[in-house]
Amino acid sequence: MGYIINPYSYATGSSFENLYSMAFDGVDDYIQAPLDGTSTGGILAGTYSDINLTISLWFKLNSSVNKQGIFQWGNELADATPFIALNQWTTGGQDRVRFYVDGAYTSYSSGLNIGQWYNIVLTRTSSDNNYRGYLDGVEFFAYDDGGSITQAFWDSATDIYLSGGYFGGAECNIDEVAVWNSVQNVSTIYGTGTPSDLSSLNPTAWYRMGD
Repeated sequence: MGYIINPYSYATGSSFENLYSMAFDGVDDYIQAPLDGTSTGGILAGTYSDINLTISLWFKLNSSVNKQGIFQWGNELADATPFIALNQWTTGGQDRVRFYVDGAYTSYSSGLNIGQWYNIVLTRTSSDNNYRGYLDGVEFFAYDDGGSITQAFWDSATDIYLSGGYFGGAECNIDEVAVWNSVQNVSTIYGTGTPSDLSSLNPTAWYRMGD
């Protein structure tokens, strides 16, 4: 079943607590949240070559599956061509993840352990038209889109889906999802390897997932 959450549940007070995450059963659990990324009224630039973007989330895979969704930004849950998607893949005898951007999949991450927390970050920098993916602060792919996009996402990047996607959702936990319409320092986000207070970084949207 789907749930809709408030994307602006910022940390409050002088101390930061991270006590909870959201668990998804890999069957029919997902969260939908409104986040308009279109070029008309959304958070992204009206010209694709001008887009700066950062997406960060923490996740823990709880079973081995293939092609299941962890994060998706598009116009509907069953969208086969989302603007951006992060999927779990079981390949080469290992569990991995990879992003779907610009109408094509990027390189796989290295092998992941079931039951272990990871931070994953995707950035896009307008100065060189490059997407970059980072797992626990370490870059695992770079992709130059040439300042254009194969898939015209302008009218479709209206909602994000957590543990949802075209092939179904992953059995996983997800925590501290944040989006910026700017390029952030990945090392600052990853920090010491646990979620930290992002309020000073002024995220465009921040889904605290229970805290």
